[in-house]
Amino acid sequence: MTKRELGMIMPPLALPVCIAGANIGGRPNYCTLAWFTMIDDIPPMIGLVMAKERRTKEGILENCTFSVNIPSTQMAAVTDYVGITSGHETDKSEVFKSFYGKLGTAPMIEECPLTMECELLK
Repeated sequence: MTKRELGMIMPPLALPVCIAGANIGGRPNYCTLAWFTMIDDIPPMIGLVMAKERRTKEGILENCTFSVNIPSTQMAAVTDYVGITSGHETDKSEVFKSFYGKLGTAPMIEECPLTMECELLK
């Protein structure tokens, strides 16, 4: 097989996605993220990679809480929608059925098979 040098770029990786959720002004907002990872297991820590200007990021900083939601394959279209639609321009609070856990300010998605509420450390 012939190999081709690509230089210093990120390789095309097939990664699972998550949907981050945060309250902004008391309303839920969601953003699709392709880069997230486990940082530590004790205590459990998750790392998210998010662009500098994201409405959901503003909510994370506002409340120091957020959610990580793992969508099912049946949710592909709506997961894509919240990833390509800006929360600065569109109210995404009604896209999913939101619920809250013990933290009270990290909106989670009822339709997702796995949801986690998190507190911001850094």
